[in-house]
Amino acid sequence: LTVDHLFGSIWTRPGLSMRDKRIMTLTAVTAIGNRDLAEIQINAALLNGELTETELKEMAVFLTHYLGFPLGSALNGAVEAVVAKRKKAAAKGAGEDKRANVDAALKMHSGNAAD
Repeated sequence: LTVDHLFGSIWTRPGLSMRDKRIMTLTAVTAIGNRDLAEIQINAALLNGELTETELKEMAVFLTHYLGFPLGSALNGAVEAVVAKRKKAAAKGAGEDKRANVDAALKMHSGNAAD
C-alpha cells in the first residue's frame, strides 16, 4: 500500500517537476543518512537525465554546509560510487536498466521487487 501510494500517487502528482522531486528526495535521504536510497535516487536522476554528475556533486557541496561534513561527504561518495558502477556497466556493454533501479527502490521500501 505504501509503495503503491508513494510511486503511484505522490511521485505522479502535478505541481513539481520530476527533477524538483528528485532534488528534494536526495536532500531528505542525505539528511537522514540513508546512503542506499541516495544511490538509488542518484542512479535514477542520471538515468532519467534529471541531474548531471556535476550537479549531483554540487548538491553534495551545498548540503555539506547545511547538514555537516559527514552527511555531505556521504552524498558525494554515493555519487562517485554510482558513477563508477555506471561506467563499469557501460564498459561491459551493459545498457542502462531502469527496471533494476525501480526494483531496488521497491525492495528498499517494501522488501519485494516488482514482478
